[in-house]
Amino acid sequence: MSTSEGAPQEKEKSPRKKQPRRGGVGSVLMRELPRRTVVHELWAGTKLIALLLLVAVVLFIPGWPAALTGLAVVFLAAGAARVPISAVPRLPLWFWILLLIGALLSFLGGGIMLYLESILITLVLVAASAIIGWTTPVAEISPAVAVLGSPLRRLGLPSDEWALTMALCVRTLPLLVDEFRILLATRRLRPRPPRPLGIRPCFQILMAE
Repeated sequence: MSTSEGAPQEKEKSPRKKQPRRGGVGSVLMRELPRRTVVHELWAGTKLIALLLLVAVVLFIPGWPAALTGLAVVFLAAGAARVPISAVPRLPLWFWILLLIGALLSFLGGGIMLYLESILITLVLVAASAIIGWTTPVAEISPAVAVLGSPLRRLGLPSDEWALTMALCVRTLPLLVDEFRILLATRRLRPRPPRPLGIRPCFQILMAE
């Protein structure tokens, strides 16, 4: 006879895996993803050159073929870097409202296709820049810019100063976004000021005195 008879048997419930929530723009801006992929192992200068080539193609050869080609390149790079969907920022509601208003105005003006093409090109360039931020340590960007800008020294241009300025901007941008988030959170925690009295309550107080 087993001793476990009569005792309530508790069913072990396996904990559900919570899906990672998508953060806002500030929570994923210039945050390197902890991965070891082919894109992560590339030199930062190679990624910057690829970004410049992509910008040159979509800007100097505008059109749907260039935009769709750039979109395919972005998807291939994101897949090779194993970028999760949770890394994509959650855009605020007002952004989508402005996007719909722009689409409506473009449709009424007869330029909806040009509007969609410009939105696609912007999306491609922003996504390519985000992939560089997700796959490149911040400390490697400044040396890469300095190496790529070294031919400009022969022309007397301050390429080293430009690289140092870019490094400071890239390093302080996430800190600045975090500070803004803290200020907004502090503002939400502040108690609401009392509502001002209307004309009638003020008049009753004066008459009571």
